[in-house]
Amino acid sequence: MSDDRQLLPRILPFGSHLCPVHDRIEQLTAFAVERLRDGLQRNERCLFAATDDVLAEVARELSRRGVDIVRERQQGRLELRTPAGVYQSRSGFSPQGMIDFLLESESAALRDGFSGLRTLGQMSALLDLAITSDELIEYEALLNRHLADRKIVAFCQYLRPQFDDAVIHDVIRSHPTVLLNEQVCPNPYYEPPELLLDKTGQATAVFKRRRVDWWVQQLTATQTSQESGEEALRQAAALAESETRYRMMIESMPQMVWMARGDGYSDYLNQRAAQHLGVSPDIVRGWGWLQLLHPDDAHRSQQLWDAAARSGRPYQNEYRVRQADGSYRWYLSQAVPLRNPNGQIERWLGTWTDIDERKRAEERLRQSEARKSAILKSALDCIITADHEGRIIEFNPSAERTFGHRREDVLGRSVSELLIPETYRTQHEQGLARYLRDGKSNILCKRIEVPALRADGTEFPIELTVTAIGGRDEPVFTAFIRDISESRQAERDRDRLLHDLGERVKELRLLHQTATLIQEESLELEPLFAALVSLIPPAWQYPDVAAARIVYGERSFTTPNFRETPWRQSASFLAAGQPGCIDVVYLEERPAEAEGPFLQEERSLLISLTELLRGFLERKQATQVLRSNEDRYRTLLNRIPDPLFVYDRETLRYLLVNDAAVRHYGYSREEFLQLTIMDIRPQEDVSRLEQMLSQTTDDYEYRGIWRHRKRDGQLIDVRITAHVLELDGRPACIILAHDVSEQLRAERELRQTTDLLRAVADGVPDAVYVKDRQGRYLLCNPAAGRFVDQPAEAVIGRDDSELFDPASARLIRERDEHVMMTGLVQTGEEELTAAGVTRTFLATKAPYRNAQGEIAGIIGISRDITDRRQAEADLRLRDRAIQAVTQGILITDANLPDHPIIYANPSFEELTGYRTEEVLGRNCRFLQGPETDPAAVAVIRDAIRREQSCDVEILNYRKDGTPFWNELSISPVRDEQGRLTHFIGVQNDVTARRALEAQLSQAQKMDAIGKLAGGVAHDFNNLLTIISGYTELLLDNAPPSDPNREFLEEIHKAAERSSALTRQLLAFSRKQVLSPQLINLNDAVRDTEKLLRRLIGEDIQLSTDLQPGLGTVRADAGQMEQVLLNLAVNARDAMPRGGLLTIRTRNVEWTEREAAQRPAGRPGAYVQLTVSDTGVGMSDDVCRRIFEPFFTTKAMSSRRGTGLGLSMVYELSRQLGFGLKVESEVGRGTVFTVYMPESAAGVGV
Repeated sequence: MSDDRQLLPRILPFGSHLCPVHDRIEQLTAFAVERLRDGLQRNERCLFAATDDVLAEVARELSRRGVDIVRERQQGRLELRTPAGVYQSRSGFSPQGMIDFLLESESAALRDGFSGLRTLGQMSALLDLAITSDELIEYEALLNRHLADRKIVAFCQYLRPQFDDAVIHDVIRSHPTVLLNEQVCPNPYYEPPELLLDKTGQATAVFKRRRVDWWVQQLTATQTSQESGEEALRQAAALAESETRYRMMIESMPQMVWMARGDGYSDYLNQRAAQHLGVSPDIVRGWGWLQLLHPDDAHRSQQLWDAAARSGRPYQNEYRVRQADGSYRWYLSQAVPLRNPNGQIERWLGTWTDIDERKRAEERLRQSEARKSAILKSALDCIITADHEGRIIEFNPSAERTFGHRREDVLGRSVSELLIPETYRTQHEQGLARYLRDGKSNILCKRIEVPALRADGTEFPIELTVTAIGGRDEPVFTAFIRDISESRQAERDRDRLLHDLGERVKELRLLHQTATLIQEESLELEPLFAALVSLIPPAWQYPDVAAARIVYGERSFTTPNFRETPWRQSASFLAAGQPGCIDVVYLEERPAEAEGPFLQEERSLLISLTELLRGFLERKQATQVLRSNEDRYRTLLNRIPDPLFVYDRETLRYLLVNDAAVRHYGYSREEFLQLTIMDIRPQEDVSRLEQMLSQTTDDYEYRGIWRHRKRDGQLIDVRITAHVLELDGRPACIILAHDVSEQLRAERELRQTTDLLRAVADGVPDAVYVKDRQGRYLLCNPAAGRFVDQPAEAVIGRDDSELFDPASARLIRERDEHVMMTGLVQTGEEELTAAGVTRTFLATKAPYRNAQGEIAGIIGISRDITDRRQAEADLRLRDRAIQAVTQGILITDANLPDHPIIYANPSFEELTGYRTEEVLGRNCRFLQGPETDPAAVAVIRDAIRREQSCDVEILNYRKDGTPFWNELSISPVRDEQGRLTHFIGVQNDVTARRALEAQLSQAQKMDAIGKLAGGVAHDFNNLLTIISGYTELLLDNAPPSDPNREFLEEIHKAAERSSALTRQLLAFSRKQVLSPQLINLNDAVRDTEKLLRRLIGEDIQLSTDLQPGLGTVRADAGQMEQVLLNLAVNARDAMPRGGLLTIRTRNVEWTEREAAQRPAGRPGAYVQLTVSDTGVGMSDDVCRRIFEPFFTTKAMSSRRGTGLGLSMVYELSRQLGFGLKVESEVGRGTVFTVYMPESAAGVGV
C-alpha cells in the first residue's frame, strides 16, 4: 500500500466508486458526515439519500462542525433527501433509471459552476422499496461502467446486519475499491462490469451462476453444522482480511507483481505494474496479457506458461511487452506456485522486471564485439594490442599470417621476446619504461619503419604505428603493422630499374645520336669522330669525371679533358681494314663495378659504338643491332609493375608509356601518345603543375604525390618519381607513378578524426585541458594558452606552478587533488593570477580515467567570468544607489499593455505601505482614490501619450487608505536608438508642506477677518451704548402699566445681546495675551465637568474617558476651559433630541510619516483631546468651513449661534501650537480632536 493510501478517502478522484460496509449505524453516519464535509470544501454538489433519522443525525453533526445547513441548501451545494425523493422520482426503482438520474444531476452541477457531483446513499433504505438483490447488484455494476469518465464520486453505504451475506459478497465483488479499517484499498475480488453485465446492462450467466454457486456453498456449509459454519465464516473472514493485507502489502511493493489462479488464469496486476505498462489491470486478466506481447514472443511464452502451470515448476521467461505508446520493452517474468497444505497449487505469484536497458546494452555489446571482430579479421594490416607490461592481449589473423605465430600461442607473452629482433629489445624496453615513467615517447602516433622478427627467426621490415590508450600507469598499446618486405624490395627494384633505365636511356640516346650522325652520308670522318667523341662521356655512369678518345688509323680524336688514367675502358674495332679503338676514362677513382669502375652495360655500349662505327661498311648489320637493343629496353620498361611515362618537356606530350600505365589508366598506347601530361590532371591542379614545370632544370629530380584522372574519370592519388633526361635530342622527363589512393584515404580518415577532436577543443572560447596526476598538462586548447599568455604547445608538459603565481598554483592543485581523491565532478570559481593579470574563472573538473577505470588525472573546462562578475558588481552598486534614494521610485515597461510596474524601491514601500511584490505587474492607477483630481490624472496621461516628461502634485492613497499629497515627476527612458522603453516616476510626500500652506492661508484669512471684525465691533459698540443708555432712561421713566414698556424691554434685550456679540468680535479680533503654564488636561476636564453638565442639559449624557498617567502640556488654563466649553456647546447644539457627549484623553507618539498626516505635522509625543457626539453630523462641505468666523449650521435652529465659537477654538489652538482635526458623518455624529505637544516637565494623573 502506498504511503498516502490512508488519505485516499479524502482525495478520491472523480470517477471513483467506493462501497463501505458498516457494522453499526453510527459508523455509517460518521462516514457520511466526513465525506460530505470533504465534498463541500472541494466545491462539489453533495447529495445524500438516507432515512429520516439518519438525515437528521447527519444534519445535526454537520451543523455542530460549522456547516451552515440552511445556506448550503439554499445555494444548491447540499441536498439531503429521502430514498423516496431520489429512487422513486421516476415512478419506481430501476438500475438504468438511477444511472440516468445521476448523470443528469452531474450535468446540472457542472452547469451551476460546481466542480462535480458527490453522492452518498444509505443502501439499506432501498429495502423499503422492495427491490431485488439482482437489481441492486446490477445497479452497482452499471455505476462502475458509467463512472469512468464522469465528474462523479459515488459512495454506496451498506449496513451489514440489514443485508444477507450473499448480497454483501456480490456488492463487494462489483466495486473496484473497498474500505478496510477506514482505509481505501484495491479490491482483490473486483470483477469488472463486462463479467457481470452484458452489452444491454443485464446480468450475465457468469454472474448468475456464481450467485447459485455461492448459495450452494452456503447451504452445504449450513448442513454440516451450525458451529462449524460459524467457525468457517470466522476463518473465511480472517482469511479475507489476511489476503487483503497481503494484497495491500503487494500494492506497496516497488516491484511489478501479478497473480494467477492455479490453472494459470491471470486475475491480478498491482498498480505499480499497471502504471509502468500504462494499461488497466483488467486488460491482462485471463489470457489478455498475451495480447500485449510481441508477436514473435507470444506463442513461445504461452507454451512456457502452459507447461509451468501443468508441471507446477517455477516459471521464468523473457519477452517484449507493448507499452501505452505502442513501443515494446523487454521484461523478465518470474513466478512461483503457492500450494495448500495438501500440496495442490492454489495460486501463482509472479513478478515482472524491466530488463530493457540490459537487453539493449547486451545487444550493443554484441554488435560492438562483432564489429571489432570483423575489423580484426578483415584488416589487411596486422593489429596487435599489448598491455603496460608488454604482454600481448590481441593478435589478429593478419598478424598470424605475417609473423607465423598462432594467436593462442602468443596471448599473454612478451612482445619483446616474440616480435622484436634481439638488437632492438633493449631500446624497446627502455622506451616503454620511459613512457610509463614520464609519459614521453618518440614513436607514439608516428609512422616509422623498423625491423621485426618472424616465428622462424628471420627479420623483415615493417611499417609501424603505435597508439596508447589510457594514462601512464597502466596504458594499453595498439600497433598497426604492415609488412613492407615486398614493397621495400619492389621499391629497391624500382629504383634500380629506374636507374638502369636512365642509364639505358642515355645509352640509347648515345647510340641514337651516333646512328644519326653516321646516317649522314656527306659527313666527313673528322667531323663525325669529333662530334661522336663529345657524345660519349654523358652516356657513362659518371659523366662529370668521364673523358673519351677515338683512335682510328693514324688519327686520334679526344674530348678536351682527356688524359691517361688507371681507370680506362677500351674497345677495338676493325673497319675498312684499319684498326680502331674507343677509350673511355674516369679522371677520378669511382666505386668498383663489373669492370673496374665501369658497368658491364657500359662495356656493351662501348662495343655498340664500335659496331656503329664499323657500320659505315656494314649498315645493315648495324641497323639490326640497334633494333635488337631497342626491343630489349622496351621489354625492360614493360616489366616494371608501376606505370611509367616519358614526356617531352617542351610539348608535354607523352613519348613513351609502359604496359602498366596502359592497364592502370585505361587508355590505349595510341591514345596515350596523343595526350599531354595536363590531360590526366584535374583542372584545379593544372596551375600548380604549370608552376612546378616552370621551375624544372636540367638536373631536376622530384618525388611527390599528385592526382591523376583515369580514362573513366576516376581520380587517384599517385606518388611520382621524376628525372629529366634527353631523348632523341629533345629535353624529356621520365616519371614512375605508384598508386597510393587507398593509403592516403586511410590517412585522411585518421586525420579527420584527429582534426575533429582538435577543432572541437580549439573552437570553444573556454579553456579545455587534460592533466596527469602530477598536474602536468597533457592537452590544452588555444583558449587555455591565452589564459596564461602562452601558446598552447608551450603549455604541454608543464604544470601550474610554472604558469601561475604560487597562491594560484596551490589553489588549483588542491582542487585537482580533491577531484582525483573523490572521483566526483566539481564546479567552482577560481581567482587566479598568471603573467601578472588576475582573472576569475568558473572551472568544472572531472576525473580522467584510463582503460582500467583508474583515475589518471583530470579533465577540465574553465570559463573566464571576470567581466561578468564586474558587471554584476556594477549592477549591485547601481541597485544600492537607487534603493538609498529617499524619494519613491517606480519604473514601468512602456512596451507592455497598460505599462505594468517592473521595479519599486524601498522608499516607495515606506511611502505607500505597499510591498514591492504587491505592485509588480500593476498599473500605477491603484494609488488613486475618490478625491484624486481628474485634471491631474489627465495631465499624466497626456504626458505618457506624448512620451514626454511631466511634474504634477496629485492626491494618492496609501495601502491603509490614508491619503497623501504626492509630488510626482515622470520621465521617459529611451534606448540607444531613441526608442521608448520605460517610464520612471519619482515620488515625494508633500502632505506636510501642503498642510503648512493650508494653515498659513487659514491664518492669514483669520487675521484679515479679525481685523475687519474688530473695526466693525468698535464702531457698532459706540452705537449700542447710545441705544442701550436711552432705552434704560425710557424704562426708568415708564411705569409698569405703560403699554410701550414691553417694546422698550425687547429693545433693551436686543441691545444687550448685540453688546455681547460685539465683545466676542473684539475678543476674536484681539491677539489675547496668553499665560501658558504646565497643566494636566485631565484636571482641566474634571474642573469643567460640573459646568458642562449644567450647560448641555439633562437630555444629553456626558461621558469622560481620561487616561491615567497623562502627559502635561503647556497651555493657558482659562483658554483651555473656553475650548472645552465651545466644543461642548457645539456638540449640544448638534444633538437636539439628546445623545451622548464623550470627552477622551490619550498619550500618543507619532513617527515622521504619521506626523505628516496630522495637523501638527511634527513627530514626537502628544496629548490627544477628543470630543465626540452622536448628533446629526456634518457633510464634507460643511466640515471644510466649520472654523470660519460667522459660519453656523444653526440658522434654522432655536439655538442660533454667532458662528464664532469654533473659530475661537481654532484661533486658540493656532496660538498655542496645537493641532486641530474634525471628522464627521451625517447621521453618525462628529469628532473633534486636539493634538497638544507633550511637555517634558512631568506626568499628570
